[in-house]
Amino acid sequence: MPRAPRIVAQGDSTREAIFASAVHNFGRFGYRGTSLARIAADAGIVQSAILHHFSTKEKLLLATLERFYDEHGTLRDPEGRGIDEMPVPDYLELAAATNERRADLVRFYAVLSAESTTEEHPAQEFFRARFAQMRGHLTDKIQAEWGGALSPERARDLVTLAVAALDGLQTQWILEPRVAMTSCVTLLRRVLSPVDPVDPADPADPADPADPADPADPADSRVG
Repeated sequence: MPRAPRIVAQGDSTREAIFASAVHNFGRFGYRGTSLARIAADAGIVQSAILHHFSTKEKLLLATLERFYDEHGTLRDPEGRGIDEMPVPDYLELAAATNERRADLVRFYAVLSAESTTEEHPAQEFFRARFAQMRGHLTDKIQAEWGGALSPERARDLVTLAVAALDGLQTQWILEPRVAMTSCVTLLRRVLSPVDPVDPADPADPADPADPADPADPADSRVG
């Protein structure tokens, strides 16, 4: 390999090693509890190599977050598939199943998102924007998938509930790995998917012509 491409390849390899170490250490010790020296040591490099690529710990943190999250704030699966390639309920199940195979990344997200609520945290704006982007994008998709049967307000509320449930499940799973994230997320299909079957014994089944629920808002019978 010519010298220039080899240098580029080495640089890319170093960056990926830094990202992996950053995910592991920020997830274990938080932003303020992690030093660049620790990240460098775990990556098998000298600290100056991190500064060459990122210049500060804050820039490394933000670059690491951007490395694993796309423009809609959704986690990519190993094949690069995201929310635009599947219905919302399918995506949430896929995300849960995928996350069960990558504990380090889930811990990193859970710790940093919680930490970002503290004063002057460098990731606060990232997570504020992430949640806003995710709610907006998923709300548009849910409304389209329901064929306009949901009001914008109800669609937004359903999405907010789903995001909160998924994030909360991830935190519980990190603390107790026996929590079945995928099975729990599957239950969300009942309130997120207009085509999934519901319990025929449920008197609030919106498919029942005798259902007294307000026909203008079919989600009333699926939540609460």
